[in-house]
Order: sequence, then structure tokens, then C-alpha cells
Amino acid sequence: MSEPAVLIVGAGATGLPVGYHLRLAGAELTFLVRPGRKPAVEFPQRLYCYDDASLRTLDGYDVVEDAAELAGRSFNFVLITLDGHTARTEQGTAMLRGLGDAIRDSDAIVIMCGFGVGVREHHLRELGIADDRLLHGFLGMLSHQSSAELPVHPPTDPARIAESTACYRHSPGKLGFRLESGNPAAAKRFAELYNSSGESRCTLMSRPMDDIFSKVAFPVYGACELMGWADFATVAKNKELWRLACDAQREILTLPQHGWGAG
Repeated sequence: MSEPAVLIVGAGATGLPVGYHLRLAGAELTFLVRPGRKPAVEFPQRLYCYDDASLRTLDGYDVVEDAAELAGRSFNFVLITLDGHTARTEQGTAMLRGLGDAIRDSDAIVIMCGFGVGVREHHLRELGIADDRLLHGFLGMLSHQSSAELPVHPPTDPARIAESTACYRHSPGKLGFRLESGNPAAAKRFAELYNSSGESRCTLMSRPMDDIFSKVAFPVYGACELMGWADFATVAKNKELWRLACDAQREILTLPQHGWGAG
């Protein structure tokens, strides 16, 4: 694949780490950000990598603030990092409509990162694209904006975090991104591009499995938040809370939309 073009909507805790690895893979990168955000994003960004306590530099990309600025440009992939709620706000919906106008007549594959019931249908409706052009993807790594107030443990360097915009840490096996394979050929192309970074890995899963996983994860996240985001072993030791989380997962799996296999 020769210099594939990727548009990333949003330059935060998801867009920057994914963009860094796509840029490392040789992709031509463009960020679409909300009005007024361009000055903070258009200069080289520093990312702190917990894997080896190092600073990484993301540069050589373009930044635009309006989808109208994309007229006449073509992209192989469009990654929308808006969460499920933001995508359905008035501003998020307007952005999706403008983006749809810019890419509808192209072959661009859209990867949405938002979770939630009806989020996929919302993206399809507002973008005005065919079902096989929309895939769901999400981070396989842990990532946060450097401004987040989180505890610092050795060998993490707080001074380097202060120099960065976002921080990330890969899951075991250098897992950085997950993508559902509802369109197998398109999913394979993106995974091959991402994996060619040599530092991060994109794994594929079936659409039904992605749908189930994206729903049953929330009770666990809720339990973790109630425990102040303690380590997973500590959360699981709270037997009553953990039982409630597991019961919630079972109820979600019995929803008709997940079919006989999940129930």
C-alpha cells in the first residue's frame, strides 16, 4: 500500500495514539477538529509511551476545522473518534452530515469508535453511506490525555508526561486497536496498514462478537469506576459488586439483538 490517506476526526486520547502509529506506518494523515482547536493541534504533538517511559513525536500531518475544507480530497480510511453520546449531539450530528457530503461519493471506508445502542444506525443515516462502508473499531491500548489527574508510579516520568499531549500503553502482545470485520477486505487492508508501523498491532473480530463485546464491557467499566479505578484484581475481590456486574452482563446477553448464541 503506497501512502494511503487517512482522515481522523478528533485529536484526543484516541485520535493521537492511533494517528501516531498510522503515521509511523507511512500513512498520509489529516485531522478534522472542532472550530478553534486547530492552533493546539497543528504543531508536532508529543506522546508519552508507558511501555518504555519514552516520548514519541507525531508530525507531518494536516489539520482542518471544517469538513468543507476536505472538498476535492480523497481518503482510504476515515476514523471517527467521537464517543456515542457526542456523535449524537447537535454539533456531532452536523459534523457527520458535513463529513458525509465530503466522502459520500468516494470509496472511503469509515471506522467509527463510538459505543451504544443505535450509534451505528445514527452514523449510517447522517453520513449517508452504504452499510458495508462502515466498520466499528476501538482502542486495544490504554490511553488518556496528559492533563488527566492520575497517580504516577515508577518508572513513569512525570516531567515527560507534562511535555506530552496524550499518554498510552499497549495491551499484551502490542495490541493497539481492534476492528470488526463486517467488510473483510476493507478490515484486512486497514489492519495491514496499521500493523506495518512495527510497534503496534490491530486485531480483527467478527461483527457479532464486536457487538456483544461492546455491550458487555460497560458493567465492568462501571464496577471499576465505583472502585475508584483500582487495579482489576482489587475490583474483582469486591464479591458483591463483581456479582452485580456479572448479573448485568448476563442480562445484556439475553437481549434479542444478540441472538440465540449469546443468550
